[in-house]
Amino acid sequence: MVEGHTYINTSVGLEFTTADQLALGTPELKGPQGAAPAIVKVFALGEAKPASTTESTVFYAEDLRYSPPSQRTTEGYLRWCVAANQQEGFQHVKGEKEGKIGNVAFGRLDFQKGEGGGHEAVFVLLHKGVALVFLFTGSDLEAVNKIVASTKLKLQP
Repeated sequence: MVEGHTYINTSVGLEFTTADQLALGTPELKGPQGAAPAIVKVFALGEAKPASTTESTVFYAEDLRYSPPSQRTTEGYLRWCVAANQQEGFQHVKGEKEGKIGNVAFGRLDFQKGEGGGHEAVFVLLHKGVALVFLFTGSDLEAVNKIVASTKLKLQP
């Protein structure tokens, strides 16, 4: 459910509020037909500017019952993220291995897409058999870190 800048997902016990400059879209459900959704995804996008990376936050929750066993740990899921992003033309860059959204600790990876192609930070937390994943994009690391710092998160234990 989306209310203004806030997305609420009671099935995974999560509520997050995006940075003010981002607008939340409608959540998407994906998965096998006739089954519970394997992935729930919601986008929050900033203003598109010519010759610049659009600031964004993407959140998705992936039910790990449908994932290979090698992806059912935080480290395994992060390894999968590196491989998937490299296929999309991103280069993994050295950076923080952990990050916080609000007071909640996540595994973190940082990526760069080519020369001037923008920065992406991936935050992953396994919670109740679900991978909670946030993707933050901006023109550079500083822009991404500002979006992360502006994001509020509540997670039920």
